[in-house]
Amino acid sequence: MTARLLHDRGFRVELFERDPAIGGHSRTAKLNGVIFEPNGPHIFHTSSRRVATFVQKFGLRRRFEHKILTEVFLDPDDERPFILSWPPQLAELRGLPIWPRIEKELSERPCKPSTVNLETYCESIMGRTMYELFVREYSIKQWGREPSELSSAFGIKRFGLRTDGDRRMFRDTWEFFHPGGSQEVIERIVRPLPVAVGCDMALSDLNDIGQEFQAVVL
Repeated sequence: MTARLLHDRGFRVELFERDPAIGGHSRTAKLNGVIFEPNGPHIFHTSSRRVATFVQKFGLRRRFEHKILTEVFLDPDDERPFILSWPPQLAELRGLPIWPRIEKELSERPCKPSTVNLETYCESIMGRTMYELFVREYSIKQWGREPSELSSAFGIKRFGLRTDGDRRMFRDTWEFFHPGGSQEVIERIVRPLPVAVGCDMALSDLNDIGQEFQAVVL
């Protein structure tokens, strides 16, 4: 967005991309005609009217609401899981047979969340039981490490406990999804700009570029 806005205002702009294709985390690609996200799923959401107007100009217009349901097995021998919202909704939790245990743990939470690591952070905001049900196994799958080895910063924007009945994952004003993949939108944005891909630069390279341009934005 920054590069395109500068270009449209008459500045000389060049883009350097480390990967073989532009797009970064938001990139989409096709395999046998199927759209997929090689760097992991990416949901576009913003509360900035200016940003929302910008992306709509380039084709990102389809509105949607991102909601997540998760399977929770209260007992390893259960054949059917409970289907619950993520982040957890207090009203749904009250309907679980283990609610008394969850309620007790919630009442024993500290006044401030613990920031020692991801595990202590989650336990301090939702209790041990919900941490085990919702967070631990997912975090191990996602990052390949025990939550006790991860920074609490991983959880601050991802994990929480809700009481408002709003089952949207994000609270931003605008959420968009492009049926053809976000790559189409990205390529429209950078179309008039010179782009060099496969540029894995060292600090010395950035210093050299800085001699040619007024500013380098990472």
